[in-house]
Amino acid sequence: GSVILASYVVTNAQFSPSLGRDLAGGARNATVNLISPGSLYEDRWSQLDVRLTRTFRVGTTSLQGLFDFFNLLNSSATAPAPGGFSAAGAGGVNTRYGPDWLKPLRTLPARMLKFGVQIDF
Repeated sequence: GSVILASYVVTNAQFSPSLGRDLAGGARNATVNLISPGSLYEDRWSQLDVRLTRTFRVGTTSLQGLFDFFNLLNSSATAPAPGGFSAAGAGGVNTRYGPDWLKPLRTLPARMLKFGVQIDF
C-alpha cells in the first residue's frame, strides 16, 4: 500500500521560544514530520473484476452478450487518489496530523454489474 505520513504545521510563534530566534528566511511556519517516511504503510487493496461473454451465431450475424462484474468481492479499502497523490499527501488517507488523521479520502466503488450486447453483421 501507500506510505502513511503524519505531518504537523508549526507556526513561527511556536518555534521561536525553543530556537531563541525566528525561523530562517522569514518563514511563517514549518512542516514537521511526526513519522519517518517509509515506516508505516496502508493496507494493500485488491479489486476483483470479472467479465463473462457468450456469443450466439445466426447465419452471418453474431450476437455477443456481456456481463461485467466490478469489485465482485465488494472490497471497501481506501483507494489511492488519482495519480497516486492527494492534496493532503500520498495515498488514500489524510496525512495531516489532527482529528482527521488516517481518515479515508476515497474508497473503492461498491460492487457493480454491467450488461452489454454487441451485434456484428
